[in-house]
Amino acid sequence: MVGCVIVKDGKIVGEGFHPKAGQPHAEVFALRDAGELAENATAYVSLEPCNHYGRTPPCSEALVKAKVKKVVVGMVDPNPIVASRGVAKLRDAGIDVTVGVEEEMCKKLNEAWIHQMQTGMPFVTLRYSLTINGASQTISGKNPRRPVDTTLSCYKNTMQLYFLQNHYKSIRFLNPKNLIPTNRLV
Repeated sequence: MVGCVIVKDGKIVGEGFHPKAGQPHAEVFALRDAGELAENATAYVSLEPCNHYGRTPPCSEALVKAKVKKVVVGMVDPNPIVASRGVAKLRDAGIDVTVGVEEEMCKKLNEAWIHQMQTGMPFVTLRYSLTINGASQTISGKNPRRPVDTTLSCYKNTMQLYFLQNHYKSIRFLNPKNLIPTNRLV
């Protein structure tokens, strides 16, 4: 999740976020929101502005064109196409750039993107539920199948989950802190 806030004289004058691939990036939405107030303002961005032409034009060029005075970057983009080139472009244009502010928080926000760039695989969250006797249920609470041997079925489902987790490494399992046995879906 990439976000951008434009601040001038201690007031937020523009905000933006990147909604999905192929659409303008957070900086572009924030600059549009700020309009002429972006000149001599500070841009706070959770991920380094891009400096290449892809589905969208470079964000670094948009920031230079808007004449922002300073850019605060949460984290450098792990994409090898960007690789600190956005920061370099801004500095070459005379813009003061600070990198690494709230970096750990930005890494958590961009966990899926970082994983994709480092492994080449998508980041997946798997939600899986079993009834107390080991059968799977649909959202309506109906059993799609009835296992003959619930112990074997439960073991089989558990082994499938461990296989997925160990094989793909990109699956995060959500473990609830409190497990409350119930006979109905909540």
